[in-house]
Amino acid sequence: MRAGMAGILGASGGALILCLLLPAAGRAQTDEIQVYTAEINDPGQFSITLYNNYTVIGPTQLAFPGGIVPDHSLNGVPEYGLGITPWFELGAYLPLYTRTRNGRFLIDGTKLRALFVSPKAAERSFFYGVNFELSYNARHWNEARYAMEIRPIVGWRFGPVDLILNPIMDLPFQREGADVCTG
Repeated sequence: MRAGMAGILGASGGALILCLLLPAAGRAQTDEIQVYTAEINDPGQFSITLYNNYTVIGPTQLAFPGGIVPDHSLNGVPEYGLGITPWFELGAYLPLYTRTRNGRFLIDGTKLRALFVSPKAAERSFFYGVNFELSYNARHWNEARYAMEIRPIVGWRFGPVDLILNPIMDLPFQREGADVCTG
């Protein structure tokens, strides 16, 4: 196993252990329903993907003071991706947006991501990786202005069926009542 891939496997395993041992921190609106398959752009290849998720039946109360009511809201974001190596892709989500149940259109923030995966994941019966995202959030979107998401990717292909695990660990960068970056 090459050193780069050993590092990816180690990072994926470590992130998975953290997800299982640590409780989810912070409260925020759910911004996406996305399954990571460990497939990435080829080196030098650029892509744009548009994600939209509509909450048909959801919570009708605010998750936190000043937040968005998820019920009947549309959340979305264009994702820009650039393949760097066969196992590394950089990306950006800009802008995250919401159309609320009462018709307001809101800009929710932006995210930068680094995705490390097993090369040629689409051709493998077992694949793995880890995705890291740094986000800047509007106050109505998340109580933490800045946050990080770690998402391990572990998957198996059984003919036409894929079994993929993508647990998420959200880490807000804040002390109780204040952003770390702003005091």
